[in-house]
Amino acid sequence: MPTQEFLGGLAQELTRDGWSEISYNFDLEGIYTFDLHAVKGIWKGVGTSQIFVTRCPAYLDNVKLQEYLGLYEIVKKKAHWSWTKSRLFFLCLLSEEGVTKEAASLADQYAPDPLLGSGLFLCLVDLRSLVAYMKVPTLPIMHNQASSSMLERIHNVFSLMRAAHPSAQQPPQAYSCPTCGNPLSYIEQYQRWYCYNCQKYI
Repeated sequence: MPTQEFLGGLAQELTRDGWSEISYNFDLEGIYTFDLHAVKGIWKGVGTSQIFVTRCPAYLDNVKLQEYLGLYEIVKKKAHWSWTKSRLFFLCLLSEEGVTKEAASLADQYAPDPLLGSGLFLCLVDLRSLVAYMKVPTLPIMHNQASSSMLERIHNVFSLMRAAHPSAQQPPQAYSCPTCGNPLSYIEQYQRWYCYNCQKYI
């Protein structure tokens, strides 16, 4: 099953990247049970990152995404800023059925405020096409590095899944950049989508 394969691969990737306290079926204070959770210290112990991963059992469109935005707000409160610690969290929604372009374009709206040291990134993972959508801000540097690193972990898992299932569906031929709306180009060498207008991988 793609979800289980992805979760296992992501747990291994996170371990290699120095994440700890990796657990399946993580209970968030009796509010919600996530399929996967992990923690990592960032910026020389000045802050922490956490990832919360859950599966969406249906096609992820705007209507279904709205159902999960309440969960986004709950996790976002856990990532509140403090004077002593920066907290950058990730909420990853997995869909085996796919993610609509409209829903994917909303991922950019759910990211930490660049003026704050803490916040929550929303990452939509399309397990049907093996594509992930998440905002990667240029600034501040800490937000850029954290989000870029997380997307790299996810793309590494996609590469492993493609290698294990060579006949699996390849990424679709036409996607638009969620930031600028221009067509994305699939870079076969890196197995990632790239926007030449924004000059960044998606």
